[in-house]
Amino acid sequence: MTGQHGAATKLLYELYIALEKKRKTKLTAVAMEAMRPTGPAKLKSIGSVLYQERLKSLTPRQADLQLQQVSEHFEMKSKAMEDKIARIHISEQQKVQKLREEQRAQDIEKHRIGRRRQNEIMAKIQAAIIQVPKPRPNYTIKAIEAQKLLKKKREAEVT
Repeated sequence: MTGQHGAATKLLYELYIALEKKRKTKLTAVAMEAMRPTGPAKLKSIGSVLYQERLKSLTPRQADLQLQQVSEHFEMKSKAMEDKIARIHISEQQKVQKLREEQRAQDIEKHRIGRRRQNEIMAKIQAAIIQVPKPRPNYTIKAIEAQKLLKKKREAEVT
């Protein structure tokens, strides 16, 4: 059948002809089975039993199929729940991160305002301080003599 053009069509046509003959004779499958010779009929029944057993092992039971469908359904549900939980967790993390960033921005602004106030206060203090110049040292001859005299008076008082 493989490789020949039109083989499938030919087989379908032969099957159609055979089925039409059966329909025209109005024979049931049981009647056709009864008309068969005993040798091939016996072989066919043995073959059909083997075929049925093999078919049972190859064809999954309906209960197995339903169990598999239920299992797949709940696996999909659990995956969807895990995805939903992951999305919620990510959104919560983003909210926390945003809150931290806002708090950090507020702290930076408070620090900036505090530093500005401190600088203003320091500027006011600097402006309020009066710069008093140091007196010039008295290195004149009169001043030196006055200091010597003062020193002698102190020594005299002490002794």
